[in-house]
Amino acid sequence: MITGYCRSLTLKLHTKSNLKRILSFGVSAILLIILLSGCNAKKETGTYISDERGAGLSSKVIASNSNYELKWDGDAQCVLLSSLTTGKTWSNVLYDDYLTGSTSANGNSSLMITVSNSTTMKWDTVRSYAEMIENGHISCQKIDNGIRVIYYFDLYEISVPVDYQLRDDSVLVSIRPSEIQESAKSYQLVSVSVAPFICSVKNTSSDAYLFVPSGSGALMYSAENADGTRTYSAEVYGDDASRKIAEDFTDGESVRLPVFGAKEGNTAVLGIIEENAGAARIEAQSGNARLGYSYVYSTFYVRGYDSFRYGSYALANNVITRVSSDITSDTMAVGFYPLYDDSADYNGMAKRYRTYLQETKALENNDVLASPYSITIHGGTLERSALLGIPHDKLTTMTTFSAAESMISGLIDKNQITPTVRMMDYGDKGIVPGTIAGGKSFASVYGNQKNIRSLTEYCKQNSTQLYMDFDVVRYSKSGLGFSYGKDCAKTAILYQATQYPITPLRLFDQTMPYRILSRGRLSDAVKVALKKAKKYNISGVSFSTLGSLAYSDFSDKQYYVKSKTENDIIQLLKQASSDEKTVAVSAANSYAAAAADVLFDIPVETGDYDFLDEAIPFYSMVFHGSKAMYSCTVNLGENAERRLMLAAVNGIGLGFDLIDYYNTESKDLTTEKLYGMLYDDNVGLIGNYLQRYSDYFSSISGATIDLYEILENGVTKTVFDNGVVLYANHTAEKVTYPVGMLNAYEFKTEQEDG
Repeated sequence: MITGYCRSLTLKLHTKSNLKRILSFGVSAILLIILLSGCNAKKETGTYISDERGAGLSSKVIASNSNYELKWDGDAQCVLLSSLTTGKTWSNVLYDDYLTGSTSANGNSSLMITVSNSTTMKWDTVRSYAEMIENGHISCQKIDNGIRVIYYFDLYEISVPVDYQLRDDSVLVSIRPSEIQESAKSYQLVSVSVAPFICSVKNTSSDAYLFVPSGSGALMYSAENADGTRTYSAEVYGDDASRKIAEDFTDGESVRLPVFGAKEGNTAVLGIIEENAGAARIEAQSGNARLGYSYVYSTFYVRGYDSFRYGSYALANNVITRVSSDITSDTMAVGFYPLYDDSADYNGMAKRYRTYLQETKALENNDVLASPYSITIHGGTLERSALLGIPHDKLTTMTTFSAAESMISGLIDKNQITPTVRMMDYGDKGIVPGTIAGGKSFASVYGNQKNIRSLTEYCKQNSTQLYMDFDVVRYSKSGLGFSYGKDCAKTAILYQATQYPITPLRLFDQTMPYRILSRGRLSDAVKVALKKAKKYNISGVSFSTLGSLAYSDFSDKQYYVKSKTENDIIQLLKQASSDEKTVAVSAANSYAAAAADVLFDIPVETGDYDFLDEAIPFYSMVFHGSKAMYSCTVNLGENAERRLMLAAVNGIGLGFDLIDYYNTESKDLTTEKLYGMLYDDNVGLIGNYLQRYSDYFSSISGATIDLYEILENGVTKTVFDNGVVLYANHTAEKVTYPVGMLNAYEFKTEQEDG
């Protein structure tokens, strides 16, 4: 799994003499002026016109159907969704508290915006309730099946229209950025948070929690505790891969699914970000004692931004954030789906999201057979060498094509089970991003054309699925018609998108930056990869970065704030499928997971967030049974037994990372990772795990996860729709479970009656 981190752009001027201090101050001042003015000069995006009349609607039913009524309360200035069967009401404010006289600026706000001061570059969060009383107002009008509410922030000279529309089983809340007005004289709109309290629960409720899609999925209980308010915030589809940031505090898994929810008693609400999800963040607060509620909502960015660190002896160290001049024009929308009784929990949320993907034709089952295990074979690495005393990087192999064939045949002979095989890091720079798709041909260090054809033919004869991974997003050198300088994406302030990444396998240093390919050229890059695959008779292609990295490109307005990500990547994956290729992706965002045939590096954990109370296999609950799915690497985990157990809980195939040769001079891989991947050291481990796992995996092949329960003593229960029940111990201690004892990280199956 590849996870990107940005390193800071830092100017450090340490001086001793007065002259150096003066020079330091001057350089920092110049840098500050550049950052404030920059090459992306600010310009107005619209003209703010305050609706002095404050035209509105009186309290009334705006729309209705056989299930719900959508109402407008003119006094509270809020929208209400009422169930006609249960009487339950949801609102975009804390409506019950409002009725009892609450004047909370937070709880009574149905909208929040973030603005950037055009002079200081500082950001402020503005809540609608307080601003509408003192420095603004609301106007509203009837629209088809709903109401349009326009929020006027006079102090900031910004107005934001929001549409609330009733559907058969949900309400859709949408923003059209093209209709936002701002003068841009003193402030620029950065983001809009909509309907923050539709997914809210009381802290005092005994059966209440928030669902957030961190990694595999997680719960945040609403109860107040000594830790106070627990806050979660993460960008949908991960941080923008083309953004410059001065510092990164990310600690955990990315958000790969554009969903969130809240459960209280026998009701729940699922939020699905249905349009422009890449522009959104999912934000949550649990145990907020001041409000008495826990809540989760979505924030949409209408502008991109870059952050820079600057400093000197005189000015100290600071971070400045600059936003793009223009805003996106693409509609942003989130649908809220009430759930009841047996469906009112995270199980029901997963089923509803799966149904949504099927209804929108995004998710369709495929007939690719899944193996109980996959192996990822890593090809090349750079080592530091010297020629006539001059240091240079030399591409060397960890696994040649011939060695890969021997490894595969050895595993098949030993275990009598064919693995799914993924070949990674066979580009012209090995692990380091080099030419797009790794170059026109495979480097000779991996073997010749005869060797690779022997490998592909062996896999074909032995019914082994073989996937060659092509990086069509990241590159560090020109070639194949792609220019290192001209063809990269642009950041929010039109810098070239350059990164210095850290991955689970490799620690890059600042001498090896790579570029992010412009969004408009991704189709060309995929064509290059497919042409290369055809040349070498490779029937399975893997696009690890294409499926997992979402990013903006501010050189083209249609790609602002990750716009059109879902549709573009889906079309590219279909382009590969139409070329008669089976397509795999890794650590995939939802749109790529739904469109691909095989999913590698399935997230099975939530990351190291202390405030996430329980991990749940929500990702697998959505996709299990529709795709061939494999876990992240088992043999490189801190505890292989725990990784094995988590794979069983998710019902997915085991993943192993392997190399043939340990290169002590590699500058790409840490010693620990290299030792952990040696084929000879892992043959026994793989065989042992397959003996314990293959029968279980066969028993659930093609089934969907019907139910997941968190029991006592760290034990969980996974129920598949074919009747197989799995109990798993998530602790390092021996514990009891409903039908016996489980050792540390042990799992056992039962068959449901009937």
